[in-house]
Amino acid sequence: MWGTAGAKPAWLLIEHAGPWPSDVLPATLPGDVLEGVATRAPDVRLALIRRSGRQVVTRPKCLIARTTGSGAPWLRELELADYGEVLDLDLEAVQEGTQPGDGSARSEPVYLVCTHGRRDVCCAEFGRPVHRALDGAGHDVWEATHIGGDRFAASMICFPHGFYYGHLNPVSAVAVANSYRDGQIQLSNFRGRSGLAQPAQAAEHFVREATGCDGVGQVVADAATLVVTGTAAEVRVRAADQDFRVRLRARDHPGRVIGACGETEPAHRTVWWLQDLRATG
Repeated sequence: MWGTAGAKPAWLLIEHAGPWPSDVLPATLPGDVLEGVATRAPDVRLALIRRSGRQVVTRPKCLIARTTGSGAPWLRELELADYGEVLDLDLEAVQEGTQPGDGSARSEPVYLVCTHGRRDVCCAEFGRPVHRALDGAGHDVWEATHIGGDRFAASMICFPHGFYYGHLNPVSAVAVANSYRDGQIQLSNFRGRSGLAQPAQAAEHFVREATGCDGVGQVVADAATLVVTGTAAEVRVRAADQDFRVRLRARDHPGRVIGACGETEPAHRTVWWLQDLRATG
């Protein structure tokens, strides 16, 4: 699963009670809102969230997160009078990676579980039990529309860092959330960090595997050093007080998999594999 997180470095999460059709955003949000976000903040991933069982939303919650960039990850929360107020947000600040003045900062983690069954039935079948388990364990968890990687259902993202996890069940999901709350990563279900290119995500995974560093901020790939040439990639990764040079190669996984519950033909998936990892200072 390593190196399969989304590439967007920022998120705009808007509460919407549903129902959620397959192509959810054009069906539920005003066109000028979608166009405004796409134009003013193209690096921002837009998704819908909801509380389980909540049928009516009069003042939608809105969460804004920045997962990667020059500073520490952050998360802000506010309420909207209506969906048109999205255009009043300081989207340019989010695009640039700085915290806007909108809303208030959140210090406690938030978890998203994909339950978008109209997009892929597996997300609902596997995601909803995970959501119930996290809610029962006292975590602040939301159902979410499609977040990518349906074949990894149940999928979850931990904010503010944007850590993706996959193939979760109710027990492993609670363990992951407990670890994240305590500042640690569980590598076995870890997919990567939102906002990084996929080879950089894979490099962080292999450095964590080699060093045993499991702190959320202990391992950071330097995106500025990433060089991709065809199927080869190289990037520098900082782990605790040590620098590592990581070389990777993209090639098909030997097994063939179904990409989503709606698909019928298995296919090979390209994976970034470790070629060489060495300390540089």
